[in-house]
Amino acid sequence: MIVGKVDHVGIAVEDITEAGRLYQLLGMALQVEETHQSEGVKIAFYGAEEGLVELLEPSVDSGPIAKYLETHGGGIHHVAIAVDNLEETLSDCEAEGREVAGGIRLGARGRRVAFIHPKCANGVLVELVEVEPT
Repeated sequence: MIVGKVDHVGIAVEDITEAGRLYQLLGMALQVEETHQSEGVKIAFYGAEEGLVELLEPSVDSGPIAKYLETHGGGIHHVAIAVDNLEETLSDCEAEGREVAGGIRLGARGRRVAFIHPKCANGVLVELVEVEPT
């Protein structure tokens, strides 16, 4: 089931500190910073719970964000949608022919996530982020 809100927008950047300055200037506080070695990415969330921007900086040259920057340059990498039951949502998506890219994994902020491939989502990488049911 979909919760019905955008959880965050992920933006690929070369320099997370420099990119973060703009969001701080715009009044968005740094919420959390973390590094995911398995994905080769450094992450910083700016904003408030109801409006987050996730900055993604490669921490290794061979990770997915490094490859994205090399191919596309900086910019919007994905849109994340909050869901309260990841398995059910993925099942519904797959039943409609939406390809899940990489399966369920642990993402930023300790949440379970999965991705819908851009070729099945109008060219947009869609991240599904499991949140507590409301």
